Amino acid sequence: MNREITREQLEKIEDKLYFGDRQGAYALLKEYTGIEARPYTAWSFYDECDNYVGDSDNCSIKDLLKNAYIDVIEESEENE
Repeated sequence: MNREITREQLEKIEDKLYFGDRQGAYALLKEYTGIEARPYTAWSFYDECDNYVGDSDNCSIKDLLKNAYIDVIEESEENE
């Protein structure tokens, strides 16, 4: 599982959520971090090891990343 996500990737996820595209946002979240969304009365999120990291009623994307121990890095840091 990726333990880092770029600020640009985070913004792409947040933009999709802002414009109401939950499925697209959650697909990017899985692609970039391995965090999977599973529907129930809200959405539950699990990392690649099947550990619960939060839900859509109580957590922002940033909370999910924090709970999964994924750091947000600046683009230039990725190339170092």
